[in-house]
Formats: sequence, structure tokens, C-alpha cells
Amino acid sequence: MDDFDDSLRTLLSTPFCPACATLYSPDRYDPVDDCARCSNCGTEYQIPDEHRPLHPEDALE
Repeated sequence: MDDFDDSLRTLLSTPFCPACATLYSPDRYDPVDDCARCSNCGTEYQIPDEHRPLHPEDALE
């Protein structure tokens, strides 16, 4: 049951597109515009800091 609870918590805490409810994908984050772009409808939206991918320079460290 704990795995189910953890999976549900992860799913519900993941950002999603406000227009079509597609789940956020880190590869669709645009660091220049500082927003995510929906892979389904193309809507740009803000996401919390903890879900943003590392900046390439930070990832090297």
C-alpha cells in the first residue's frame, strides 16, 4: 500500500499543463523563457523550482 501512496503522491505533486492537463516533462522546460511548454497543446506555464531541471553548468558540478 505504501508504494501506491507514494506513486499517487508523486503523480499529484507533478506539475501539469493548465490548459489540457498533460503532465510536465523536464525536456520541455525552456530555461531562456523560464517556463515549461506543453508537449500536447504548446501552452507555456510556470513550474515550481523543485521540478525544474538542473542548468547544464550546474549539472557538471
